[in-house]
Amino acid sequence: MFRGVLLGVCLFWAHIGLSQTLKSQEKEDLVGTYAHYDIVSYIGDFLGPVKLKSRIISFGITKFYMKQEKLMTQDRFCFSEYKANLPFQSITDDEFTQAIIPEDVEMEVLKTNGELIVHRPETPTLLGVELNDY
Repeated sequence: MFRGVLLGVCLFWAHIGLSQTLKSQEKEDLVGTYAHYDIVSYIGDFLGPVKLKSRIISFGITKFYMKQEKLMTQDRFCFSEYKANLPFQSITDDEFTQAIIPEDVEMEVLKTNGELIVHRPETPTLLGVELNDY
């Protein structure tokens, strides 16, 4: 498995080497509204040898727009689901999910071998949570 990840990283960097800078019009062609989903996974100790494996799957709307010749994204979440390997159910009100409002982010857009690659940079911290101690 590690070899596959390493190969994927090498191929990714090879693609970047072949990339071209996009013209403003090509970025403007991407402007629009899209559906999206995010999956955040956690694994942790629960009781003794039991591991809690959980996923939060959120669904939302992403708007691409132009700002000073940069392609920006604005994400809004609509609802979320929680899945776990243990037999219990967790319910989160949609209003809670909708209250999470991430900052707008500049998208990374590359053109490689005639194809556009659109990438949203990682969010380095939890959304909607301030961790002053870290």
